[in-house]
Amino acid sequence: MKGTGDMIKNIDGIIFDLDGTLWDAVEVIFKSWREVVISHKFNNFISIEELKGYMGKRIEDIFKKLFPDVDDKSLNIMMKECCIKECEMLKRDGARLYPYIEETLKYLYKKYPLFIVSNCQEGYIETFLEYNGFEKYFKDYECSGKTGLDKNNNIKIIMKRNKIENPVYVGDAKVDEEASKKANIKFIYASYGFGNVDSYDIKINSLKDLINIF
Repeated sequence: MKGTGDMIKNIDGIIFDLDGTLWDAVEVIFKSWREVVISHKFNNFISIEELKGYMGKRIEDIFKKLFPDVDDKSLNIMMKECCIKECEMLKRDGARLYPYIEETLKYLYKKYPLFIVSNCQEGYIETFLEYNGFEKYFKDYECSGKTGLDKNNNIKIIMKRNKIENPVYVGDAKVDEEASKKANIKFIYASYGFGNVDSYDIKINSLKDLINIF
């Protein structure tokens, strides 16, 4: 891609979002959450299309928005059950990988250390890596479910822990754009994902575009 040479010249790592960037697990998430929510006597769960609009946000923020009248204790129980059911289904069935993912990762990890930072629960990234056999491509990962922190602070943890100073973040949503700005790193917008953004440093229409950039 034209005009990207100077921007990537000093890059020392690539950090990826997960949902909407590396795979699309929304169907599994929808089925697992809906099953749990109905078991708690809430029969009017949102549609799968509505759920897509929440992708990238922390489950705590999603459930507080969806169930504002439910007390914290009951909400936490329901969220934990959703996370368990979701990972059970993903470990069994996996989810839809975006095209060219392994080809792209295989190329990139030989040139840069690769990382994942996601607003997901603990165990979710591990499930993605184990089910698909992608552990070998990623040096480290972090999530809000483990640290309790938002995405920009988890990016900073990855940077500090791995002694990188100038990574890029690849993501598909507004939250990814905002986290990149707060962490003071470049943002690559994955336009094929779930969200829309206001600004970005580079836009990709496929994971394979990263091979041309890097």
